[in-house]
Amino acid sequence: MAVNQNPDVTLPELVRPSDARAPDSWRLSILYHPQTDRIGRVHQWPVKRNAECILSRHSPLFGDLRGGQEGALDDPYISRSACVLQQQCDGLLLTRPPEGSSLMVGQTLVSGDEFLNADMLEQGVLLTLARRVVLLLQKASYRDRLPPEFGMVGESETLQRARESIELASGCDLPVLLLGQSGSGKELAARAIHANSHRARESLVSVNAAAIPADLASAEFFGVRRGAFTGADSDRIGYFEQADGGSLFLDEIGECPAPVQAQLLRALESGDIQLAGGLVRQVDVRMIAATDAALEEGALSTALRHRLGGIEVRMPALSARREDIGRLVAKFLRDYESLQGCCLHRAEQDPLEAVQWAVWIRELAERSWPGNVRELRNHCEQVFRASHAQGALAVPQSSSIDSSDSVAEPLAVSETRKYRPPRDVSVEEIAEALAASRYQLAAAARALNISRPSLYNRLQSMPQLHVAADLPAEEVMMVYDQCAGDLAEAARRMCVSEPALLRRWHAMELEARPQR
Repeated sequence: MAVNQNPDVTLPELVRPSDARAPDSWRLSILYHPQTDRIGRVHQWPVKRNAECILSRHSPLFGDLRGGQEGALDDPYISRSACVLQQQCDGLLLTRPPEGSSLMVGQTLVSGDEFLNADMLEQGVLLTLARRVVLLLQKASYRDRLPPEFGMVGESETLQRARESIELASGCDLPVLLLGQSGSGKELAARAIHANSHRARESLVSVNAAAIPADLASAEFFGVRRGAFTGADSDRIGYFEQADGGSLFLDEIGECPAPVQAQLLRALESGDIQLAGGLVRQVDVRMIAATDAALEEGALSTALRHRLGGIEVRMPALSARREDIGRLVAKFLRDYESLQGCCLHRAEQDPLEAVQWAVWIRELAERSWPGNVRELRNHCEQVFRASHAQGALAVPQSSSIDSSDSVAEPLAVSETRKYRPPRDVSVEEIAEALAASRYQLAAAARALNISRPSLYNRLQSMPQLHVAADLPAEEVMMVYDQCAGDLAEAARRMCVSEPALLRRWHAMELEARPQR
C-alpha cells in the first residue's frame, strides 16, 4: 500500500490498486420469501445484448455470494413461467405471460410487457411475485473476492466498498475518518477497525466529541493533575491516556468547537499531551473519528481533516443498500424472538400471513430511512412488540416510526394510498388473492389494492366467484355433511372464509353447530 506523503495536499488518502472486477451484471436479490433462510440470496447474469433470465418457480438458482447451497425460489404459489427478463439497449424488457403468476413492479401490477429503463435500474426495481416473494432488480458487479463481513449484515455493492476500506484501515496505523449519515453504522465500523488491527488487545475508548464543552476539553482529553485548579482534588487521566496503546474513537467530531479541534490537531501531530497542571508526556494512540456533517460546509478545519483523513471510510446510507433490508429485518426480528423465546414469523404455513409480510417488506424497501439502520432497527422493535401482543403481524399506525407510543393494528394498506381502478383487476387476480387470503375479503382487497366494497361488487358480477352470504342453504348443508362437520374443510371447498361460513350457518338458524 502506498500513502500520499505530500504535506501540501489537503485531503490525503490511502492509495490502493484498483481491484480487477468482471464486467457488470444484472442482479436479483431476495428481500422477502416465506422461507426466511432464502432471504438475501442473489442471482446474477451478465450484461450483454439479448441476455435473458427466465424467472419462475424452478429457475433461476439463487445463492449466497459467499458460497453455500443454491436453490430456486421453489414457492408453490409461483407459476412455472412467471416472467422473462431480456436485455434491450440499456434496459430490460420484462414480459409476463398470460398464464404467469401475478407480478408487480413497485406497486403496479404488470399484465403484459414492461420496459425497465436505465434510470429505474440504477435505483433498483422492486418485483413482487405471487404477492408473496419480493425481489430487488439492479445492476451490480461480479467480484472475485469479498472482504470480511466485520459483523455487518448485508452484501450490497455500497457496503462491500465500505468493507474494503475497513479492511485496508485495519492493516495499517493511519488515522481514520468515518463519513456517513447518522445511524449508518460508523461506530460499528470503528469497532471493526480496532478489533482487526494490531491494537486489538488494547483499549478502544469511545467519546462523543460534541458533548464536551470547549472550556473542559483540555481536562477531558488530556487529564488533570491534583491542585491544577479549584476543585481538582485528585489526579484524573484523560481520554488520550486511557487509550494509550489502543484507539480513540471520537464520534461527531464535526460538532467539536474550533478550540477543541485545535487541541486535537496538536496532539495528533506530535503525540504529546499535557495534563492540566502537569508535565508533557508521550502517548501512542490511533485516532478514529466520525462525522455525519457535510465536510464541504467547513465542519472540520482543513488541517484537522488533513490529519484525520489518512483513510476515509464512507458508510452508505440505507437508501443506497436496499438489497440489505430483508436481511437486516430478519436479523433484528430473530434477535427479539430469541430474547422473548417466541416465533413471530409463521408465513411458511399461513398463505395470508406471507402476503402481509411481503407487503410490509416492500413498503420498508420503498422508504427513504433518514435515520438509516438505527431507524430500521427501532421500527422493527416496535413491530415485534405490537405483533407479539396481538399474535399477528402489526405495524405502527402512526407515520412517526420513532414513536414508541404508536397505536398498532394488523398490517393494512395505507389510507392515503391510491386504489387501483376495479375494472383493471382480472378475475384470475381476484381468485388468486382470495385463495391466498383464505377468502377473507378485507385481506384480499388489501392485497389487490382495491377497496372492500369494490371487491364485493366485482364478486357480485362474477358467477364463478361468490360470498358466503349468497350460498344456498342446501349447498351449505350438503358440503358440510361431506366434510363430516369440519368447518375449515367445508369453507375451503366452497371457496369462502371460515368466519363468513359460520355467520351464514347462524343466519340459516340451524340447531347443529359446526366444528371449528
